[in-house]
Amino acid sequence: MDIFLRRSSAICCCHYFIVAVILFFQSISIAATQSQLVESNGFSYRIAPSDLWVSINGYDIPDSDSSEPVSYLLVDQQVKFANGQATVYNRNVEQPLTTEGVMRSSRVEVSFNPVYQKLVWHKVTVKRGAKEMNRLSSSAITLLQREQSLDQEIVDGYVTAMLVIDDTRKGDVIDYSYSIEGRNPIYGQHAFFNTFMGWTVPLLNSTDVLFLITVVIFNISSINLMINPLFRKKMGSLSINGR
Repeated sequence: MDIFLRRSSAICCCHYFIVAVILFFQSISIAATQSQLVESNGFSYRIAPSDLWVSINGYDIPDSDSSEPVSYLLVDQQVKFANGQATVYNRNVEQPLTTEGVMRSSRVEVSFNPVYQKLVWHKVTVKRGAKEMNRLSSSAITLLQREQSLDQEIVDGYVTAMLVIDDTRKGDVIDYSYSIEGRNPIYGQHAFFNTFMGWTVPLLNSTDVLFLITVVIFNISSINLMINPLFRKKMGSLSINGR
């Protein structure tokens, strides 16, 4: 198992931590809930709740105003490796603060390769004050064949899911999550994980959690990282704290 920690050039990250959990010979059950299959332009995705192994993390809204168009409240990535397959769960919580920020946060693009990957949308909500509104619907998501070069019209096999969140305003809290199931079979049983530990914009909370179903040996490398992550191993789990 290889973990690569990268730090970008401009660091404005307030709080960041990674947790890698090794599950010894233990299966993880999947949530037995309704799943809706949606077709779009010859491709498909599903709408379903997140799996039971996913942890739902909280976030805070800062009291002071930011000078940025968008306040990024939470970037959460959780990865599960099992039997040569991977599921990557992503959740983003954003608060647009300007008109430009509203335009940014109300348009979301997710790319995947339908040959060996499946896209599952879990949640899209807009919170305005104390009211939380569900915005996850098939009418808001369109799948398009991605062109690697618009000039040369080269298609690379990837599909882009375009999510348009209507009726968003300055100060709303936009919360969306999705998973990409599967990965290129060329990797076989080899598991690897690559994450950035720095951002070019202010980020309040960023979390990465890695679940492994089999016992593995970790190789951890850092690139342009000025601090050394702290490792704690207890009861079959390995915690990597990179604050």
